[in-house]
Amino acid sequence: MATKARARTKKTTPKKRPAPAPARTSTAELRKALPIRPLGPRSETELACARAALANATARLPIPVRAWHPLPDGHAYAELGDTVLIHAADRAPLFTAYTPCPNGAHHQHPVTGQPSLTEARTLAARCTTGHHDEQHVDTVKPKVLQLGEGLHRARASASETAELSARDIAEGLAARAAADQPKEHPEA
Repeated sequence: MATKARARTKKTTPKKRPAPAPARTSTAELRKALPIRPLGPRSETELACARAALANATARLPIPVRAWHPLPDGHAYAELGDTVLIHAADRAPLFTAYTPCPNGAHHQHPVTGQPSLTEARTLAARCTTGHHDEQHVDTVKPKVLQLGEGLHRARASASETAELSARDIAEGLAARAAADQPKEHPEA
């Protein structure tokens, strides 16, 4: 007698799914909604800085995107050491470097990329001309000179400022309070 092998069949009964967890009820929302980030520049000054950063990337200059600051005339500037680089989208060349020389003047050079920026800084550093007479003084915009002088003064005052820890401040206040004597009221 020949025996036939039966083929095994799979069970078709579905598995039991776990019951959903009960919803947590809370009286307070612990997370704040995230603020909506504005798209694009919001003002003309931010747009000038964005244009300068884009031109900076195109020219491959070593200036970070966030280093650009607006000027009142719609242009943007960035500091690179002692050099102030001005971006003007309405004229060619797009960048102008104002570099101080050892003799006290600011030299103005057009900048189109990293090599011309390096050349401008080198020429200003090697300057041997005395700038005391009007024949050799560069024609630099007064706003740029004021900006450069203001930046140099800010750097100098920041370097002269002493850093104090909270402990030093507390000790100084305590010493001042201990030294103070109460004053008498004046007689009328």
